[in-house]
Amino acid sequence: MSQDKTKTSKTDGVFKNIHRRMSNFGKPSRTLESPYETMSSVADQLPSSHSSSPLSSVKSNTKRRNDERDTRLISLDKLMDGAAIADKDRRWFEKINIAVRAKMNSSAYDPSHDFEHVQRVVMNAHRLWHAEKDREVFRNVDPLVVYVAAMVHDIGDGKYLSDELVKMETDEADQEQQRDCIESFIRKSAPECPPYIWGPASHVAALVSFTREIRNPVMVAQQCAAYPALQLVQDADRLDGLGAVGIVRGAVYGGVTEPRGTGTVRRVVHIADERHARYPEMMKTRAGKKEAAKRWEAMKEIRNQIVQQANCEDVLEEY
Repeated sequence: MSQDKTKTSKTDGVFKNIHRRMSNFGKPSRTLESPYETMSSVADQLPSSHSSSPLSSVKSNTKRRNDERDTRLISLDKLMDGAAIADKDRRWFEKINIAVRAKMNSSAYDPSHDFEHVQRVVMNAHRLWHAEKDREVFRNVDPLVVYVAAMVHDIGDGKYLSDELVKMETDEADQEQQRDCIESFIRKSAPECPPYIWGPASHVAALVSFTREIRNPVMVAQQCAAYPALQLVQDADRLDGLGAVGIVRGAVYGGVTEPRGTGTVRRVVHIADERHARYPEMMKTRAGKKEAAKRWEAMKEIRNQIVQQANCEDVLEEY
C-alpha cells in the first residue's frame, strides 16, 4: 500500500512540474523594460546570419523600431569630433538642419530621398573627409561646407519639385536654378549663415547629380578640380545608392514613379545595371572608390538573386 502511495506521489509531482512549466511558457523570467525587449532578447540568442536562421544577428538601432522614421538631427559636435564650435555656428547649423528635415520629410519627397537619406550622406561625407583630409587636394577644404552641401544636395531637385521649378532649356541653366534654390533655402532658413559657407555649399550641392555629370562630364570634372569638396559630397551621395540600401532605394523610387499596374519588381535590376553599375568608376576619392567596390559587389549579389528568383521561364509561354 505504501508503495502505491509513493508511486502516486511521484506521478503527481511529475504532472505538477509539467503544469508549472506550461503555465510559465512564453513568460519572461524578469520584468521587461520595454515591450520590444522580448523580441530583441530572443534575437540576441539566435545564431548568426551564416546559419539557417531567418533572422540576422546584426542588431538594429535600439531606440527605434525598423518601421519608424529616424528624425534625429545631425550632430555638429560629432561631425567636428570634439573641436571647439562657436555658438553662432552652432545656431545656424541647427536651423539648416531643422529646415532640411522638414523639407525632406514632406510629402514632396519619398523614402528613397528623405531625411534618413540625408543622414546617411552626411555620415558618408564625414567618413570620407576623415579618410582624405590629409591629402594635399583636400587640405584647404572647410568641412562645414562639405556637411552643409551634403545636407542640402536634394533641395531644389527637379524630379521632385517639377511643379515649383521652371523647365530650363539647358542643363547648365537647370543647375543654376537649383543652386539659386539651395542658396535661397539656406539664407531663409538661417540668415546668419556666413556667405563663405552658403556660397560654395550651394554651388557644390547643385553639382552632385549623377545625371548632370553624365550629360556634361568635362564641366563636372573641372568643377571637381576647382571645388574639391564636390568630390567628397558626390562620393558620399553615390555610396548611398550602392549596396543593400541602394537596392531598397531603387525599389522605393521605382514604386513611386511607376504608374500602378505597369511596374515590375525587376525594375530595380534595370536601375542597378543602367545606373549603379557606373558608380564605382565615377568615384573621385580613394576611400570612396574602395567602399564603392565593396558595396557594388554586395549589390551584384542581391541583383543576381532577384534575377534568379524572378525567373519563371519553367512555367511560362508566349500568348
